[in-house]
Amino acid sequence: MSTKQKIEKSILDLESGLSDEEREYRLSHPIEYFSPIGEKPGELPYQKQVLDHLHAGKKVIALVGANGIGKTVLGAVITASACLGIEPWSGRETVWGRRPVKVRILCTDWEKHAAMVMIPKLKEYFPRGEYETKKNNIGIEALFRFRTGSTVELITNKQDTRDHEGWEGDLIWGDEEFDRDKFVANIRGLRRPEDKGGMGVFLLTQTAVTQAWILDDIIRNTDPAYASVTEIPQDANPHLSEEFKRVFRASLREDEKVPRVDGGWLSLVGLVWKAFKPDVHVIDDFQVPLDWPVVALIDWHVNKPHAIGFYAVDPRNMIYTVDEIWENGSAEEMADKIIRKKRDKSWRVTEAFIDPLSKGDTAYVKNMGIEIKDSFTRLKEALWQERIDLKVASKDKSSGIRNVEEMLKGINGLPSLFFFRSLANKIDREGHIWEIQRWNYDENGKPRDEADHFCENLYRMTLTGIKYSPMGHPGHDLKSETDFDVFSERREYAA
Repeated sequence: MSTKQKIEKSILDLESGLSDEEREYRLSHPIEYFSPIGEKPGELPYQKQVLDHLHAGKKVIALVGANGIGKTVLGAVITASACLGIEPWSGRETVWGRRPVKVRILCTDWEKHAAMVMIPKLKEYFPRGEYETKKNNIGIEALFRFRTGSTVELITNKQDTRDHEGWEGDLIWGDEEFDRDKFVANIRGLRRPEDKGGMGVFLLTQTAVTQAWILDDIIRNTDPAYASVTEIPQDANPHLSEEFKRVFRASLREDEKVPRVDGGWLSLVGLVWKAFKPDVHVIDDFQVPLDWPVVALIDWHVNKPHAIGFYAVDPRNMIYTVDEIWENGSAEEMADKIIRKKRDKSWRVTEAFIDPLSKGDTAYVKNMGIEIKDSFTRLKEALWQERIDLKVASKDKSSGIRNVEEMLKGINGLPSLFFFRSLANKIDREGHIWEIQRWNYDENGKPRDEADHFCENLYRMTLTGIKYSPMGHPGHDLKSETDFDVFSERREYAA
C-alpha cells in the first residue's frame, strides 16, 4: 500500500467513525485490505492475473513491467499469504495450504536492495506480531520466522552461486533482475516430493533493464508450467499520480523509457509479429486428422540448410504449424523427407510451395555449357511420384507479414494460427517459434534478412489460399503466383 493510499484510507476511517484501536489494526494489517489491481472495472488485471496463474498451478511465474506498478507489493503479499496459509484480503486458502512453508527471496544486494527496499516492504505487509527477525553477520534482518512455523530467508545475487545451492523450500521470489546461474541453482531447490508439498513456485517481479536471458529462458519458455504477465506500462497503476509519471518520464533518456515507463523489453523493440504469445499460440501436439489438408512450404538455400514447414488446416480454417525440417540435402533427398512425413503421419499432403529463387538456381552451370535441371524441376518431379504438386510461392512479403499478424490476433480476439509445442525445442537456435520471437525490423523499417527462414515459409503459407475442404472435393487445390487459373474449378466441375 502506498503512502497516498494510507492517507486516503485514514481519512475514510475517520469519517466512518472507527475507533483508535480499529484504525491502528488497519495500519498494522494492511495485507487484509489489499486489493489486487485488476479486480475493479477498467483496471488492467496484471496483479490479478499473477494470482490466477498461481492458483492455476503454474510453477514459474513472471511479472515484468515499468517502475511503480506494484511488483514488489505483489511479491510481498504473496510471500506473506504463503507464510500465513491464507490470503488475508480474500480469505482464500493458498496453494500451499495451511502448513508451514519455506520461502527464499532473491535480492540484488544487501546494502541497497535488501536493506532499503525489500525489508521495509516486507515489514509493511507482514502482520505485526506474527513474526520475529534475525540479523545476518552484516547486521541486516535476513531471516523472518512466523508463528505458523513458516520462514523467509533473504539471499543476494552478489553472493557466490554455491551459496544458493542446497536449499529446499516452497517459494522463491526474485525481485528485480538476477543472473541465470542463480536461477538454476535456486529452482532446483523447489523439487520437494509430494509428501512434502510437491514442487514449489518461482516468482519473478522485475523491470527489464538488463539480463536478456530472462526473456529467452522464462518469458518465451513454452512449457505449460511457465506463465508470464509482461510489458505492463506505468499507466496501468491507478494509484500513481499524473505529476509523478510526468516528472519521472522527463528524467529518463528515450531508451530508458521503454522498460521503465512503457514496461517493455529493449530487445523486442521493432519485433515483426508482436501479437505472438507462447501461452496463447503454442499448444500441445495432437494427431492431425486424416481429412485435414496439410501443405509443405520450402525455403530453398544453396549454402545453408533448407527450411521446410508443414501446416495443417481444420474444418474451421484454423491453421496449425505441425512440423519443421532444417537440414542440408539435394532436391531428391528433401523430396524424400517430405514424402516420408506424409506417409509416416498419414497426412493429406497434395501440394507444396517453394521459394521462387529455387527456379533457375543452376544458371551459373548452364553458362558453362552444362545442361542440368534446376532444384525446382528436380523437386517437382520427385514429389509428383507421390502425387504432391510443387508450385512457386508468392513473393508478396508485406501482405504475408500482415496476414500472419492478423491471424495471431484473430477475429474478436480468437487466433487462427497455432504452433505445436514440440517445435519449441526441436531445432537448436532455429525453427518457427525461435525465429518469430527474434525477427525484427532494421533501422530502415525493413524486416531483417536474417533468422527468417521459417518466417518466410509462414507468411508465404498465408498467401497460398489454403482452406479446408472435404476429401475428394474438386475445388480444394491451392493457388500459387504462377499457377493461378480462375477457370480451373469451373472446368473440373464441368468435367
